[in-house]
Amino acid sequence: MTQSVKNYRLTPTTINVIDPLGLFGDGRSYRPKPNPNAPLGHSDFTGYDKFDYTAEDHDRRTSPTNPFLGNPGAHFQDLKTSLAECRAYIETCDPGGGARAMHRMQDYYSHYVKDYRWEPGKGNLGHLFAGTGPDNDQDAWKQAEAKTKELLAEWNANNVQYINSFTDMPQLRKYFK
Repeated sequence: MTQSVKNYRLTPTTINVIDPLGLFGDGRSYRPKPNPNAPLGHSDFTGYDKFDYTAEDHDRRTSPTNPFLGNPGAHFQDLKTSLAECRAYIETCDPGGGARAMHRMQDYYSHYVKDYRWEPGKGNLGHLFAGTGPDNDQDAWKQAEAKTKELLAEWNANNVQYINSFTDMPQLRKYFK
């Protein structure tokens, strides 16, 4: 029997158990159901209380689990591209876009650094055949956490003047220290 991508199907209940296409996973702090036994993931990065780093995986338009409707390639991009996206959202004070760009930057450490790519035309399908090992790499998570903290510091430094100019926008205050 020939294997193909069509032989692999993930459902909303299995995405936190196995993700052969490549996510850090939701992590221990994921809302609405935290799981203290889960490997560290996107919900455990600094700033998750302000930025939903898991939205990129749960939105069918950007999810890596559906190569036909989602956007698996974005989860396997190089650091230069990821950082440029993060900084563009920092400059425009866009917390939603910033959280998604941060997610892709976080994925860099568990995917791109390890030579996993999403290039179906070349037969590169992320870490589809490598199992969940690349996602459960705590050293990669720590590297991504360090870069997340660095970018959050940039966010706060760049956007504190912006938010202070709007006294009638308390809903945005949660995104700043």
